[in-house]
Amino acid sequence: NSLIDDNIRIDNIIKVDCSIEELNSIVNRFFYSMCIKNDELFKLYYNNLDFKKFSKIYKGKLFNILDNLTEDLYGNLEENQIITALFCAREIFKIYAKIVIFNFGEFVDRDKWVFLKFFNLVNFYNLDVDKVIFKKLFISDLNDNIKIKTTIVESLNYIEQRLEEIMLEDIVL
Repeated sequence: NSLIDDNIRIDNIIKVDCSIEELNSIVNRFFYSMCIKNDELFKLYYNNLDFKKFSKIYKGKLFNILDNLTEDLYGNLEENQIITALFCAREIFKIYAKIVIFNFGEFVDRDKWVFLKFFNLVNFYNLDVDKVIFKKLFISDLNDNIKIKTTIVESLNYIEQRLEEIMLEDIVL
């Protein structure tokens, strides 16, 4: 709890000698682990971790990444760099998926697990549109620039709408 100060820029918020990604890995392991040795010490550390507060801060970091990627995406669309814009859109979706995971009170620290956890949550909460957007961006036959641009714009519009809902939920909580 004392490691985090809400009034500092996201990148400078952590008062430990590791990056926020490394701290996320530690928090993730505590959240999902089961103690097999030194039970009292484990419980002491576990009980002093504010998982909700960390999740909020980490989501803030992810929103910052999204802002940068979104600027890149629009810049690439303006320059007609369609393939690069598609790559940005796919990265945006991955970051969006991480935010959804954290928003549901779960954690993830490895990109290879993002979509597995994301789809488990999407299926559990019947978020069918998320599956459709994923399929359009990653699996559909994007064989011409007009189709790619349309897919990017539709996907980004949906993601931005969902992220606004998530931000409003955070404000209310």
